[in-house]
Amino acid sequence: MGEPADTARIGRGALCAVVAVAFGLRLLMLLDAGGWGSEDVLIAQQIVAGNGFQGPSLYGDEVGPTSQKAPAIPYLLALSMLFAPGWPYAGFMVMQAVAGALGCWWLARLGEETLGPRTGLLAALFAALFVPHIWWMRHIGEQVFAAAAMAGVMLLLYRAERTGRLRDTVGWGAALGASGWLSADLLLPAPLCALWLVWRRRRRGLREAVRLPAIAAVVAFAVLSPWTVRNYLVHGEPVLVRTGLGTAAWWGNNPDATGTDWFLIDDGTGNVRRVSGRYAMPPELFAELTTMSEVEQERHLLRAALAWVGDHPGAAARLAAWKLYYYWWFSDLNDREPVPVARDLAWGAVLVFFVIGMVTALRRDAELTLPLLFPLATSTLLHVATVVSQNWRMRIPIEPIILLLAAHGLLIAASFTRRALQQTAASPATFRPDPRR
Repeated sequence: MGEPADTARIGRGALCAVVAVAFGLRLLMLLDAGGWGSEDVLIAQQIVAGNGFQGPSLYGDEVGPTSQKAPAIPYLLALSMLFAPGWPYAGFMVMQAVAGALGCWWLARLGEETLGPRTGLLAALFAALFVPHIWWMRHIGEQVFAAAAMAGVMLLLYRAERTGRLRDTVGWGAALGASGWLSADLLLPAPLCALWLVWRRRRRGLREAVRLPAIAAVVAFAVLSPWTVRNYLVHGEPVLVRTGLGTAAWWGNNPDATGTDWFLIDDGTGNVRRVSGRYAMPPELFAELTTMSEVEQERHLLRAALAWVGDHPGAAARLAAWKLYYYWWFSDLNDREPVPVARDLAWGAVLVFFVIGMVTALRRDAELTLPLLFPLATSTLLHVATVVSQNWRMRIPIEPIILLLAAHGLLIAASFTRRALQQTAASPATFRPDPRR
């Protein structure tokens, strides 16, 4: 697809400069910090108070052991609060800046492995300057870390496939397990990636083909298992990373659903208010949930969502179409974008070059390109089936892959334009005067 990874490399100086720019721009967001009201903060405060990983129930007033969130972010927040109680979120924002900068490095190296060093360096530069990722630094959440982790996990997957070495396979498995501590969504492409590894090594025999993914799976589960065991001890039944699937499914599939996590509710005076899904829930359903455990709540909501989809397939299909649109574009309910025209133009250009890059890469080497599309496909399907955030944050973890393919598309378009101009210059139209004049 591009230059071989073992003969073509990105200059370390150029890449270090890009990473430094990324880190500096993200540190600037310390001057505009905000958005500290998430569940992660509430759980972190409980950790600092010595109460362990606890938080308020989504459907009730009780505070107790929970699995509402993946563990890494609350623990990192708690660490930040302990070391700088006067400015409790500064340390966390520095950690986010480091993660964002590392994500640029890993994205560049991923480009080397797949699409060539020029594409890798350009993608890293795009990611360093990508305004949504810089802007999101001011908020608490796993999105910045998850975007970096996605680039790192995919990079290690390609290295494990290319080298076949045990240490690279163990590295991919360890990174995969560690990513689960950040976000359960990052684990979704893993089965497809494992099947791809088997397919790529199929000519070596079945035993050798399954060896790498089997080793990676064992390592990944070993890294993730302490948290899974903790969840089992808390809930009395298996919870791999976190709860929340039922809540997301119901918020996106019910009679009042908009496709996003915001609902439009008549307040009784003819005015329509925008409220989150928790406050749009029918009182009788909310009251029923307050009598259940956390896992039972999620199971009940998942059954309710599936029942509604089964009873209203047409409405569910229309909602799914809107969620697909919202996920890859923007929600009409979002009022947090300061310059929507500039946002739409910039993202539109990214998508155009992304399509060019994806099609070109697939035509050159579909088998090698395919894993880049696994995270895009699984994340899209998850959110179309459940719910889409109105502020586009759920798309952030897959955007490094989008930027990588967009960088490839831009280079392809630039090369095509340059060749066309050279051909035009090499054969200019000859001016022939009219002899009748």
